[in-house]
Amino acid sequence: MGTNNYFVDTARNYLDYFSNIEWLNPDRSESVTPLSIFDSPLNGMFGITPRGYSGEDGVISYKGTQANAKRGTPRRKQGLFDLLVQPTGDKGEGRYRTPKTKKAKKATHRDLFADLLRHSTEENCLDVWAGENPIHVGESDEEREALVSMFMMMLEQEINWGEMDWQKRTNFWPGTYAASPAVCRPRDMIMGFARQSFRLGADRFEDGLKYWMFSYGRPPTTSDFSSRDDGCGSWGEYILVNPPEARLFTELSDISETARVMDNGVELEFAKEAERHPDNPGYRTQ
Repeated sequence: MGTNNYFVDTARNYLDYFSNIEWLNPDRSESVTPLSIFDSPLNGMFGITPRGYSGEDGVISYKGTQANAKRGTPRRKQGLFDLLVQPTGDKGEGRYRTPKTKKAKKATHRDLFADLLRHSTEENCLDVWAGENPIHVGESDEEREALVSMFMMMLEQEINWGEMDWQKRTNFWPGTYAASPAVCRPRDMIMGFARQSFRLGADRFEDGLKYWMFSYGRPPTTSDFSSRDDGCGSWGEYILVNPPEARLFTELSDISETARVMDNGVELEFAKEAERHPDNPGYRTQ
């Protein structure tokens, strides 16, 4: 695992890309061209698209779902840098499709873990989590597409979740909650569930993963730390109820000392850019 961090490099590229979009220009098209991460010979371009904001008659509207606080008031710039992950490719049938008669769709955690189990290894996933370029780690185009998809989902967590003014709070930022690991990164959430999937295997991960978000009888899509049946409603309770599974998250820092994206000055670059843009319209001063 090298010293460079591809998450940091890509975040800086994304910030530069974001800063050159004229968000308040009325002539700007509503659709923003994605920032390409990987041009695959199999399924085409895999990329990320900034959601940004719009303004009409002096009224600002943040576009991403991260801008909305579930409870209380959003942070001053919450959701400003929100991005749409597009891990399906832009040609052919696309990588993720369900059902197959419909167009390519956004990948879910379930899609991603099944893909990684089919085409990659836990070791290669850890290399990408630690900051290696997924295009270099992958040994085939199938694996590269799967690893790039994981990388983009992890990058979204690094940009959208944390303790910065534009982020929502996460369990995986030191000091945020009593149970937050002393050393961690927002992307640890996906890596921990991916490790759990590898331990369970392709035949068992859908039924055995702890846990899937409650989906009202529909097939599970999103991994989560809550289970009504097990009396577990938070990461703090998860640690107590599922010690072996919790260690797959907490021991990550023993595997690599890889940094968070919003650290070592990167957060200052994002903060400087954030001040150039209007506040979240839901933000209220005390």
